[in-house]
Amino acid sequence: MRENIFTENELGCIRQKALELGFMDVKFQAAVNPDIIWQKKYREYIKKGGHASMKYLENIAPKFSLKKIYKPAQTLTVFSLPYIFDAAKENQEIHSEFQGAWGKKYTAAKYCAGRDYHLVAKEKLEKIVSLPGIGAGRIVCDTTPLPERYYAALAGMGFIGKNAMLIHPENGSYFFLAFILFERSLPDEERNKGAYNFEKQMSLFCGACDKCVKACPGGALDGQGGLNAQRCYSFWSIENKLDIIQAKFKKLNSIFGCDICQDVCPYNAKPVTTSLPDFKVSDLTKNILDGNIENQSLKGSCYERTGLKGLKRNLKYLQGYTDA
Repeated sequence: MRENIFTENELGCIRQKALELGFMDVKFQAAVNPDIIWQKKYREYIKKGGHASMKYLENIAPKFSLKKIYKPAQTLTVFSLPYIFDAAKENQEIHSEFQGAWGKKYTAAKYCAGRDYHLVAKEKLEKIVSLPGIGAGRIVCDTTPLPERYYAALAGMGFIGKNAMLIHPENGSYFFLAFILFERSLPDEERNKGAYNFEKQMSLFCGACDKCVKACPGGALDGQGGLNAQRCYSFWSIENKLDIIQAKFKKLNSIFGCDICQDVCPYNAKPVTTSLPDFKVSDLTKNILDGNIENQSLKGSCYERTGLKGLKRNLKYLQGYTDA
């Protein structure tokens, strides 16, 4: 007999608090390990070198075992947090923010407009963990080997599309994922014991559409949900530690990351938005998109990931490359 089980009322309190804090949705999932099919798929991905030079992705053991990330975990709670600011704007205006609406020289991935989402999500999830009577848990937001998109799809937050992104059928893909691993269990009626069928879901929701595959500037997408980081501009402009960008891309002007595979996705025709001021376009972002990188403080922003050195490398690349 299982003890220390969440009540429906307690789960409702978690959901209500999350929505009040600006999260789009909350899903609860029993803390099970990834199924064998997904594990095999991931091993093949690493074996083929699809992860490029991101050696941390080779840390397979915790990828396949939730207990290695948080030993007492019984429940995995998935939170989605929209990041395109201002729900009052029309869709055209939202998309134009990073497409020259301010007369800026360059663009950037939309998620880096304001504060670092790791900080924003953690602050909000700490308020949920501290709710009276909820119990202990570990907050996870892109900082552990947890296979986040897999678990989000398994919990019913959306499906993994041909662009390898988690997509919500009604709200698109412009949202962050964050998690709390709780020590308490779910009631039986809330426990999802099924496996996630990649091919079936992709076939159901993506169908014959291959706009993302055709639009990818480096040809990184294989049309089956696979992404080769060696051909992905987001990898080369963010995770890449070299002083140069080696891949040859179709002409683009992003100084940090790439949204093209999301921009062309039909599910993002009317993207979900947020009114959280944390995601307002910052002065830092405006300066960077103007090419003003010198003497900028990146603290508290997503740009810290690549640093001033990486941004300068990206700027040099954008200023120097020619059409293929």
